Amino acid sequence: METLPQKIIFPENTPQTSNTISVIIQALNIPREVLASDDEIAYAWNNLPRELMKIPSESRNELIAKMCIAISCGLFDSAINYIWNSTIIYLRQKISAFGLPFIAQILEKDFSESVLNEMQDSQLLDLTLKLNIISPDAFFFLDQCRSTRNNFSAAHPSIGKINDSEVITFLNRCVRYALAANGDIHGIDVNECIKAVKAGRFTNEQKREWIDRLKLTCDAQRQLIFPILHGIYCDPSSQETARDNSLQLCRESVPTFSDIVKSNLINKHSEYVAKGDTQRHTASRRFFEQIHMLDLLSDSERHTIISNVLQRLWTAHIELNNFYNEKPFADQLCELIKHTEVPISVKSQLVSIVVACYLGNGYGVANSAIASYESIITNFTPREIEIMFLYFCDKKYPLRVSGRLAEQQFAKAARLIAEDSVPATVKNDYNSWKCK
Repeated sequence: METLPQKIIFPENTPQTSNTISVIIQALNIPREVLASDDEIAYAWNNLPRELMKIPSESRNELIAKMCIAISCGLFDSAINYIWNSTIIYLRQKISAFGLPFIAQILEKDFSESVLNEMQDSQLLDLTLKLNIISPDAFFFLDQCRSTRNNFSAAHPSIGKINDSEVITFLNRCVRYALAANGDIHGIDVNECIKAVKAGRFTNEQKREWIDRLKLTCDAQRQLIFPILHGIYCDPSSQETARDNSLQLCRESVPTFSDIVKSNLINKHSEYVAKGDTQRHTASRRFFEQIHMLDLLSDSERHTIISNVLQRLWTAHIELNNFYNEKPFADQLCELIKHTEVPISVKSQLVSIVVACYLGNGYGVANSAIASYESIITNFTPREIEIMFLYFCDKKYPLRVSGRLAEQQFAKAARLIAEDSVPATVKNDYNSWKCK
């Protein structure tokens, strides 16, 4: 049977206390109004035990005692500073219990006890939210308390005074959302998630469960977890099952990515470039390709990725057994450019290789790759259409269409293109080939 907490009983705030305060104020020749009024002190003092009862006995430290004494004297600005400091100490202890080495691994930087103690209160709140130590609601109210403490407490020159109701409300929020929190928080247990990712290949049910959890959690946690998963994917020492699990969770969660999540991912990618970490940089490129977010990368990065796929496709096309080997590269290219804009610098290479492969060679075409080629040609931009007719119809260019099969294929390619997309510069060639 659960033991009820022992009731807290304070002595009455007697007239003698009020008289003592008045004597001190008068001796210093300071107006009585600098402190809370007797009525305000009485209200706060009478409501104080009710809030203190909610704090576990092990969390009632000397700061709580100082807060009580400050309230009894009408020093509300000091009282909220004491309770806030007690709250910050509590949150630091919760972060420390989470595991400083594990947090350092998550953040990919040093995170010792000294670093924790030097964190600003805003940073501390942000981290506790991301680690799921506090809920989004708790973050909201505690962040309001932080602002109140910064502007109305004895910690800094105050911009105004708070009254009896406000000091009790301040205390209530610190108690409810930190000192007496029951841990019933909806969100991702980051530690548990990372362990699951690294433990072995996800079952379908397991993958679905984690995807659903990621969708339901707050954005602050998503800002933390997705860069971690990206880091696991890019880490050369990661098991292939962990890399695959990380990729699946990220790919399925792309619709939930906020601008901050995207920015964090790009920052990690840029760090690999800046450090010259070729292995992680290459893996990171592949990551963005797999989650269909190449548009986040620079034109030069996208040029390199698309150009490499095109070169592999062309190599397969000109070698033996091309009819069997082209399809994987054609499919990869089709999927790749479906989700990103092709940089101007690689458009000529794209058009020349795709159309040349579509035309086939003297022995025929790779039928298994035709669907991908036709999908790409159908979606050619006006500039790509112009390049197609310029390169394959002008006698000055070596890619000029020649041979019956090539002519038949080129005519089919022309008919795949919407007339409204054809630039005036190649309109005549388009009309000529379309009718063949």
